[in-house]
Amino acid sequence: MRIKSIGQKTPGLIVCAGILLVIAVWLAGQIAGRTGVTDPRVRMVSVTTAEVARSKQQQRYQAVQRVMEGEVATTAERVQEATGLALAASLLVASELGQGRAPASADHLAAALLQRGMLPGFSSGQQPGAVVTSHGTFVIRYRRAPIGIEVVSLGNNREAGPAILIRMPGDERENDSGIWLTQSLDEIAIPRPFASSAEVIAAGWTPDALPPIQ
Repeated sequence: MRIKSIGQKTPGLIVCAGILLVIAVWLAGQIAGRTGVTDPRVRMVSVTTAEVARSKQQQRYQAVQRVMEGEVATTAERVQEATGLALAASLLVASELGQGRAPASADHLAAALLQRGMLPGFSSGQQPGAVVTSHGTFVIRYRRAPIGIEVVSLGNNREAGPAILIRMPGDERENDSGIWLTQSLDEIAIPRPFASSAEVIAAGWTPDALPPIQ
């Protein structure tokens, strides 16, 4: 991986590194609160007829299976993967900035993350800045000035759920960091890198739209 030197350390770089670390911790807390794994339990109900009891038990098992294996659960897993990727990228950029360096591009950033073993379960994708898992493709978007990181996640199929955008902001004029999901599973318009909130919404994305799994 090629890390481009940006000269001696400056207070501005140290501030950027600190901001990225704070955002990473905040976003991790936000995601954990929305996609934390729950422990589904089947509550047995005493009934007088064994057949009715077995039927109710089967219905509960089926409901638990739908939650654990359905689109919502897969989407939650993809959000966690995209968030982990965004956090890892932010920490690496913050570390490099603290040493007076910065990745030259999103492609070099993705390569560095893989080479340093910071992305377990991920492998290199075909397009620049892309990595893949069993759930789909994740594209890293990286902006050097002001510092910004985005991760766009596209599922392998409809069952994998909507497209996901995780944004780590670098522009203090907008407070739009967090999760974005597309409203459609078929017609997906990918916004340009670091587009404004209004532009992302106009493209058919909804901010902070993932419901918690209960």
